[in-house]
Amino acid sequence: MAAVRVFIFLLICWTASAASVDEKYGHITAEGTCPDLWYPYNGYCYKYYECEMEWTMAEAQCLTDSPTAHLASIHSSEENDFVFAFQGGLNNIWIGFNDRAQQYTWEWSDGSPVDYTNWHSGEPNNSCGLLCEENCVEMQVGSEFNDKWNDEDCTTKNRFVCKMEWITGP
Repeated sequence: MAAVRVFIFLLICWTASAASVDEKYGHITAEGTCPDLWYPYNGYCYKYYECEMEWTMAEAQCLTDSPTAHLASIHSSEENDFVFAFQGGLNNIWIGFNDRAQQYTWEWSDGSPVDYTNWHSGEPNNSCGLLCEENCVEMQVGSEFNDKWNDEDCTTKNRFVCKMEWITGP
């Protein structure tokens, strides 16, 4: 019974927040398909979670959905806009960028190349100093911060977006 409640909760969260993506990008798949509750864009499928988790738990949830899914990697300003549209102006969201393996060596959790960044002015800055380590990256929401990236303590709880390659035909 608890699993059914969790599924219903996630379904309600998803349908309530995906409207902004539908309005701007539609739900069109050209040459591949995405599983239910995933949205296609440029050869990949994306899924938004409105529930808040620490970065490592969010990454684990993506991998639970599919062994090829990870927190979203972003490789262009257009893709950044697409991922930003999921949050609907509500809250910061985790993306897969991090320097957990080595401080100030930023990488994507899916292993893809770092070919685009969108840091807010002055970021990354590890501003919490000795109190914590800001090794994970969130996409921020706020008038001057909209769609910009901030390094944040990985134990902060945020909403998140997963990404995986879309499923091609037989």
